[in-house]
Amino acid sequence: MTDTRRTADTINDDELGELYADLDRYEEVQGEMNENAIDLARRAARAEAAVARVRELHRPAECANARCKQRQWCIGCDPDGLKGDCSEYPYPCPTILAIATETTP
Repeated sequence: MTDTRRTADTINDDELGELYADLDRYEEVQGEMNENAIDLARRAARAEAAVARVRELHRPAECANARCKQRQWCIGCDPDGLKGDCSEYPYPCPTILAIATETTP
C-alpha cells in the first residue's frame, strides 16, 4: 500500500481546516484519556490502601493451643482478639484468602 499523503502546498484552506479540527479532536480525546488514567491510578491507590488496612487487621498470631498443627490464628477474626485459638479463627482466614486470590473480571 502506497502512502498517499499530500504535501502542504497541495491542500486547500478547507482541507487544512479539517486537519486542524481533527487535531483538536485528538487533543480532546487524549485529555480525556489522561483524566481517565489519573482517575484509575487514584482508584487503584485507594484499593491498595484498603487491602493494606485489611491485612493489618487480619494478621496472624501464634496459637496458644500446644496441640495445634496450624500454629497460627487470625487476630482480626477473633472478636475479642485474645483467644489465640486457631481451631476457631484459623489463619489465613477467609478474608485474607479472598483478597489473596486473583480473579479475572
